[in-house]
Amino acid sequence: GVYTSIAQWGGQIDLESIPNEGTTAIVHLPIWTQNDTDNRLSTRAGNILIVEDENIVREFLTRTLSPHHQVDAVSDGIKGLELFSQKTYDVVLVDLGTPNLPGDQVVERMRKISPHISTILITGWQLSKDDPRYQAFDFHLQKPFESVQKVITVVAQAIQAYDNKKTNAQ
Repeated sequence: GVYTSIAQWGGQIDLESIPNEGTTAIVHLPIWTQNDTDNRLSTRAGNILIVEDENIVREFLTRTLSPHHQVDAVSDGIKGLELFSQKTYDVVLVDLGTPNLPGDQVVERMRKISPHISTILITGWQLSKDDPRYQAFDFHLQKPFESVQKVITVVAQAIQAYDNKKTNAQ
């Protein structure tokens, strides 16, 4: 609903009720600027693929990451695999509940093409810590996202992990 959408954008709602006069809803949404990025994790620009069926989440991630990274975004796993087989990516953000093919299977197929790929699970589901579907992923972002900064930081960590894996493999 509305609350979930606003929370995913890193915002919050304040409700002020006055008896017999009504309720005022004040929506706070973050304005983000280039210097919001965490300088301690200065990382190179990466090639990022987002596989997410919810439009609002896909657009939020694209907007959040595009200023610094090359971003492609698709709505289902089959389209994601098609793009993945044509281009080189450093990081993929994959929703577990993607149509046509579950996210963990999407990622397992991607690893066959590019073993060093860094993978970030994005899910709104509450999974138990020992859920076997986690094994396919290197990182995890829970929806609704904690903040814009959290997304930027996890992607930066994933790019560093990708570079480390590639370096160690040589």
